[in-house]
Amino acid sequence: MSGAGGSRPYSRGHLYRILSNLLYIGRIPHKDQTFPGNHPPIIEMDLWHAVQERLKANRQGDKVKAHASNPSILAGLVFDERGERLTASHAKKRAKRYRYYIGTQDPSDQDQDVVRIPANELEGLVSQAVQAWLNDGSKVMQAMSSGSARETQDRIEKARALAGKIKESLRLHLAGCIRRITVGPDRVRIALNPAALGVAEGLGAADEDPPVNEVSVKLGRCGMAVRLIVNTTEAGSRRTPDATLIALLAKAHDWFGELTSGRIESVAALASKEQVSAGYATRLIHLALMAPDIVERIVRGEHPPQLTAAKLMQWMPLSQDWSEQRRMLGFG
Repeated sequence: MSGAGGSRPYSRGHLYRILSNLLYIGRIPHKDQTFPGNHPPIIEMDLWHAVQERLKANRQGDKVKAHASNPSILAGLVFDERGERLTASHAKKRAKRYRYYIGTQDPSDQDQDVVRIPANELEGLVSQAVQAWLNDGSKVMQAMSSGSARETQDRIEKARALAGKIKESLRLHLAGCIRRITVGPDRVRIALNPAALGVAEGLGAADEDPPVNEVSVKLGRCGMAVRLIVNTTEAGSRRTPDATLIALLAKAHDWFGELTSGRIESVAALASKEQVSAGYATRLIHLALMAPDIVERIVRGEHPPQLTAAKLMQWMPLSQDWSEQRRMLGFG
């Protein structure tokens, strides 16, 4: 070696780039897609996938810590449409931990806002999309290049069993099913890992791109973070419930219960205990008087996307008429 970098040992980054080179498996990368090259692969796909899984687990700054009570399970897998990695990060406020996947500033556009996606929203959306793919026998069959009727049925059953495992434990099973997640302004693209889906034997992995599931979304800004507003008209997609909004409703019912049970004698006493203003406490308690069907739809993530916790608090107090509440909040 010569020049400024000559006579220096390889760094971990250099080694990772070498081991991740798609040329080894006969493919040419272009943006977030790959295409067959004019050269044959020089290593087996099983070895390639094993190496990539090891690199993913060892990557500095992106590895999921085994001792973490609430890890970012998609760390190292999420990229923006420029191919830049979104880094798993967290912040604490009043002893509560908030997790995010955060992008990088585009050097060519200093006015652009950095993407900051709540981790729970992205993980929920990706989990639902992967489970939907695994439970769709037709998609599993389309991803397979060959196989007898019995083999096909076996792989469909394996895929459905894996969907059940993901539903039971995202932490243990979700990340291994994914090669890459690309977040764009109107779409989240999830490239799946056929070796982990129970269908790899029937996939022409050396010749074809991995199966992909896409979810149509709109990135809606909410404070410093970006909300993933899912197009619910697409088959298999459903908006992730708004955790902040649900927590606000839960707190409203807790405070209402404190007052009605007599454990707290007045709104002023409650406000003093919770260290908030009496006006805020009054507005929040009114949330406990919302129509039960509105609360149920919010918990299921079926509320209008513009209905946020901040917006709901601005509208307090609502009318006592449940029909008027539905009209005002956009539930029809």
